[in-house]
Amino acid sequence: MLNKNLQFYGDHIVYKGKSIRLGPKAFYVDGQLSAREASKYNYVFNSVDGAAKHLADGTEADPMVLYIAPYVYWIDDPDDTATRVPKSGGIPFGLEINCEWLKFYGLDDDPHNVVLACNRGQTMGAKGNFTMLKISGEGTSAENITFGNYCNIDLVYPLKPELGRKKRGSAIVQAQLIFCDGDKIFARNSRFVSRLNLCPFIGGKRTLFDRCHFECTDDALNGTAIYLDCTFDFYSGKPFYRTIGTGAVFLNCDIRSFTRGNQYFTKTGGQVAVVDTRFSSKTVSYIGWKDIPDKELPDYNLILK
Repeated sequence: MLNKNLQFYGDHIVYKGKSIRLGPKAFYVDGQLSAREASKYNYVFNSVDGAAKHLADGTEADPMVLYIAPYVYWIDDPDDTATRVPKSGGIPFGLEINCEWLKFYGLDDDPHNVVLACNRGQTMGAKGNFTMLKISGEGTSAENITFGNYCNIDLVYPLKPELGRKKRGSAIVQAQLIFCDGDKIFARNSRFVSRLNLCPFIGGKRTLFDRCHFECTDDALNGTAIYLDCTFDFYSGKPFYRTIGTGAVFLNCDIRSFTRGNQYFTKTGGQVAVVDTRFSSKTVSYIGWKDIPDKELPDYNLILK
């Protein structure tokens, strides 16, 4: 085990002294198990892809939970040399999931230790803006997980360094994470890392990120989300393409900008509220909402404290 607080007993796990019975809505995923070992038990898998084939719809009171042990889980095989192409439309997905009230629960307090990974992007292993996950259903949530597209950044995994991997290429291309189409989307103590077009749970009607971390360049963040006690590394000037519907709200966040010159929030406009949030940068000379605010857009809402 990569976490001494986790024990596996076949029909149940014990995590931090608490016994969790496995069942139709409680799967255990552990990448250290061989396929043969995992096949001995019901509700036990050694990959997220394998577990996804057997999901059952949950409810708000009784969600479908994937209990995921520390490891690096490749949603798309990084060693497969074939180019990913979209089934229809313009987006190739690593894994498509249809499940109501699905929860990804990492069995480690440090989200660096439970990693869901891919490493493809536009023109780099894919035709179109490759996206790791497409999830259809209400109430999708995640806790203690890193979602990473390592097309343009290195995967470093100190817990077991041999699971690390160099980036596919240095040119920054559209390398996306998660599309969803439900309501009440939630993430806590999780990390969302890529560069261009990060897309953390894009499409959710209402989304809350609690104590999460984000690394991105442009056209990247969820524009209908509340970011509470979160941290951000901005590597370019416009992390939102636009904010729509509810808009985006930063509450008590910390933002580090590595942009040179001016740091903005949106490319094309929309509501942004920034409350009790701290900025730090050695390269930024100005922070603003949009580079050229349109006269017809009265919803300029930038609050700095």
